[in-house]
Amino acid sequence: MAKKITLSEEEQKLYNELKKLAKQSNQRILRLEREYGTNTWATKKLRDKLDTIKLNAWTEGNRVRVSKKYSKIQMKGIIHLLENFIHDKTSRVARSKRSKRRADTKYL
Repeated sequence: MAKKITLSEEEQKLYNELKKLAKQSNQRILRLEREYGTNTWATKKLRDKLDTIKLNAWTEGNRVRVSKKYSKIQMKGIIHLLENFIHDKTSRVARSKRSKRRADTKYL
């Protein structure tokens, strides 16, 4: 039987925020993958930051991992990265299309 992990009040707030942001990020990643395939620029940037030995917050299925085993510092770091990803213009399909169109016309 799995050992139940208890969190302090502050850790629980961080965990809830992390869970909410991970869900939003995973939805954005899914939309980007449907439109452009698995390797979009915004997704690569997020993966490179989350798939480090210290964080290990990236799954094999190209999604953000959430765990109660993370320390407060790890949770805060992941939350910061996810907020940056969500507010990044290239993490949205419409903005990403516009950026791609501009790049195609500029470099062709």
